[in-house]
Amino acid sequence: MRPFIKHFLLLSFFLLGTCSVQGYTLYLKLFTTDCSNCYAGLYLLNTHMADLPYQIVLKHSDKINENKIKALFELHKFKQATLIYNDSLYDELEKDISTELIVKNKKNQTVYRDNIKQVNLNLFQWMLSMKDLGNSTLEYKLKDTSIKASISSVRHHKNTLYFENDFDDWFFWDSKNNKLDTLFLDSNTINRAYGIEEKYTKRSILPAIQYFKTTMFRRYYEPSSPNVFFKNDSIVYVSFSLKTFDVDQKDTSIYGVPYVLKMNVKRKQVLSISKVPLQVDSNSYTSNYDFFVYQDTFYFNIIYKKDFYLNPTTQKHVYATFVEKKNDSQLHFVRYENMNMPESYVKNKLYLMFANPTCAKDLVTMPFFSGVFDVKTKQTIHAPIPDSIFNDISKIPSTEQHLILKKLTLGFVRDAYKFNQDRYGMIYSYAGRYHFILFNQAGSLISHNVLPIMPNTHPRFIDQGQYCVFSDSNHRILFHYLFD
Repeated sequence: MRPFIKHFLLLSFFLLGTCSVQGYTLYLKLFTTDCSNCYAGLYLLNTHMADLPYQIVLKHSDKINENKIKALFELHKFKQATLIYNDSLYDELEKDISTELIVKNKKNQTVYRDNIKQVNLNLFQWMLSMKDLGNSTLEYKLKDTSIKASISSVRHHKNTLYFENDFDDWFFWDSKNNKLDTLFLDSNTINRAYGIEEKYTKRSILPAIQYFKTTMFRRYYEPSSPNVFFKNDSIVYVSFSLKTFDVDQKDTSIYGVPYVLKMNVKRKQVLSISKVPLQVDSNSYTSNYDFFVYQDTFYFNIIYKKDFYLNPTTQKHVYATFVEKKNDSQLHFVRYENMNMPESYVKNKLYLMFANPTCAKDLVTMPFFSGVFDVKTKQTIHAPIPDSIFNDISKIPSTEQHLILKKLTLGFVRDAYKFNQDRYGMIYSYAGRYHFILFNQAGSLISHNVLPIMPNTHPRFIDQGQYCVFSDSNHRILFHYLFD
């Protein structure tokens, strides 16, 4: 049982209103021989969400024990529930041999399903507050219509939806408390970071940057925040690029150095600021385009110098790992992660921006690689994607990046998710369509579906894996249910 859910439900129960009745049909498919622990979620439903019009579906053979079932499962607490004894409906709803909570829209399309043993009532309530768009797709509307999510930025972690706008501002919507917050780097945080940079470089930097802001394009000199990683509902890591400069005899060069900020987003409290070494060795640079934290170890993407990429004998890693040390404001390099750049990248010279690895939970994916790297097991699992979707990969370096991806018929891996030890999911695009596949650790295909999602929307799995979340060209935040 999850005690935090009780407080959330009491705070935001009013959101359900009539939308949960008019737009959806709520089914409880009751499996009467589950173990007692499997009914914890059912207790939460009939304690906190008993006023909804559930259709409780049982097998026809259960009717003879109706009174006993009502008493055993306290069905009298579901004030608007209807008991249905129907074998064909039961079989239609059944995906698991257990009690399940299922929601369907007016077109009989599933928009939510969860095993009652592990039911996430917060996600269930969140889903009921959304607008049904058909095709198992739901729209979440922000109360502040002036906030526009950029297409590629929407992420989800447990109770929190977070996204970026086109100006590098990050927004956090806490569904548990029905609250929208903004994450931004205030002047005090920026000044602290410059203090660390000046300590390690032993030179004055901030006064010059402040002067540059008054004489040139101001935004260019502001810190940029390319990525966010949640440790839990409260603690979040934010990578940002702090602008600094070098002066030689001919010119002044402006560039960014990577930093990572640890903060409590609920309290809006900065817990630490750490400098990330810009160079691990003479051949590589540390990029904060993508990073993640696993068991208190920081993983940052590595970008190698061009000559190093072109040398076929060199080993090219994707991530370098770092750790914090007490009383030190700079992360310390540990080792390169045992994940090498795929051979297809090396062969076709896809270095720098085309690497673009992303991490979701324990899995790392790359756009033009049909596999995932499991950070926990240190294994690469090959996904059953046709190799032919990457046939045009050799043409990429010959054309401008923003043009080539529009012209080529080229597959692109968007995200991956680990459901359990032998069940993985992947979303990839090809020929203008998004595909969702399930596969096992041996790389064998379990299922494949083409998603009814418009192109160029960058869908990503939500934290629980049942949905992908994305934003379209109209800045709508959309959830698509993946399984039925």
